[in-house]
Amino acid sequence: MSDYYGYHPTITLARSFAVIGLPYSGHRIVGHRLSALTGLPLCDLDRLVEHEVSCSLHHYISLAGEKKYQEIENKILQKTVNRQPHGIVILGDSTLLNQENLRLVKDNCDLAHLDCALKRIFQRLKQCEEKEQPPQPFVPYPLQSQKQLLSWSKEREESYRFAKHKLFLKKGINQEILEFLQENLPTETTG
Repeated sequence: MSDYYGYHPTITLARSFAVIGLPYSGHRIVGHRLSALTGLPLCDLDRLVEHEVSCSLHHYISLAGEKKYQEIENKILQKTVNRQPHGIVILGDSTLLNQENLRLVKDNCDLAHLDCALKRIFQRLKQCEEKEQPPQPFVPYPLQSQKQLLSWSKEREESYRFAKHKLFLKKGINQEILEFLQENLPTETTG
């Protein structure tokens, strides 16, 4: 990540703050808004991997395979969570399935898990299918029913269980959620 945007943080973090969720849960939007509110640097892990490999995640995984993708993701995550100044890190839905990534995040970040109804995720994924957009990496494809997502989502949510904050987005993202997360950022104490 470059310093192109010239961040001017309003606070200093003692450690990175990571957000995670299933695709279309809203975690990426929350990460971006939280960064904008605080001026903290933003690292979207999936976008950094795409930048590194010069193509979409879906395309890269289909060419190089999941193992090579995970190696690159881990290398970038190592740099990201230890970057100074600490900032907001948006994780991909499968990032914590890798045990090394799980350890890195546990040791170096406070984690917020943003959750929403599986029905909503299914509907959004179906909309993408209907628009003939490439499928999300690691998501069952083609989708016939919401039941296909049960084991997929359970596996991921099991790796999110250590999150310091778990928020269920019933009605989408609102100011209360952003304020709650902003108030609970791991700020450095001065004294």
